[in-house]
Amino acid sequence: MVEEVDAWYNEGWWVGLICKILDGLKYMVYFWTTNEELVFDHFTLRPHQEWIDGKWVIAFMKKSKLQLKPKLNLKRRKGGVASHTNFCVGAKVEVRSDEEGYQGSWYPATIVRPLGNRKYLLQYQTLETDDETDLLTEEVDALFIRPSPPVIQQADQFRPLDEVDAWHNGGWWAGQVCKVLIGSNYMVYFRTTNEILEFQHSDLRPRQNWLDGEWIAAKRV
Repeated sequence: MVEEVDAWYNEGWWVGLICKILDGLKYMVYFWTTNEELVFDHFTLRPHQEWIDGKWVIAFMKKSKLQLKPKLNLKRRKGGVASHTNFCVGAKVEVRSDEEGYQGSWYPATIVRPLGNRKYLLQYQTLETDDETDLLTEEVDALFIRPSPPVIQQADQFRPLDEVDAWHNGGWWAGQVCKVLIGSNYMVYFRTTNEILEFQHSDLRPRQNWLDGEWIAAKRV
């Protein structure tokens, strides 16, 4: 169900993910750059394609950038990010996985309801159930949940050593810009996997950390 598309909005095409199929040939589309969900008619959507090596490639046919497992198992170890935030029903949040190979990644979700003992039932906006028929819902400790960060529009280019989050496989991955390329593309270094990968400007956001109840911009290293 989670399919990458272009949505016609405000006289332009915007890249998003279909997160829910509605009645009457309508779809709920999630936009990770603005953390919004909007409803679109079928005729206002098209499969997302990218211009790679002189030809158009449909998004789902692209070669994976990160060597990830087909399904993310969101098991977590004890402990987590210290947090005293209480979340209300419907709140937009991000959830961290502690599984090996996924450290530093955060996945957008919506709070369904509190369960007590600082646990919440939430539904992911980009992760599906094993049978791919619905969005994944699970119980998560508050230590692994943070509010969705405020959207910062990065009009200018990122610079080498800028701390960023890179959007890939339905989540935000912590990395560092190591090289600026032609055409608003960047090489980003990921400490957790010791990899350097290429990303477009639109798939990056300035890194922010949730500390003591407020968002703090990450410092350049």
